[in-house]
Amino acid sequence: MITGAQIRAARELLGMKISRLEELSGVSEVTIRRMEKDFGVPRARSPNVDAVERALVAQGIRFIDDAEVGVARKKYDPN
Repeated sequence: MITGAQIRAARELLGMKISRLEELSGVSEVTIRRMEKDFGVPRARSPNVDAVERALVAQGIRFIDDAEVGVARKKYDPN
């Protein structure tokens, strides 16, 4: 599961405001702010975390969770 730091980093990488993530995910701005404050896995309900993750992935974010935790933008593929 993604972390609050990854949500913050992904949003920043995209130059996305919290209000836009709220629109894309259907999760309230207050909940997203709360998620982003958590250093580890957000304490928010799992469906909310999943919705935020799906919204960010749809915008081209790839979450990294191996030896290190992070985010990256997917490479552009015109096909």
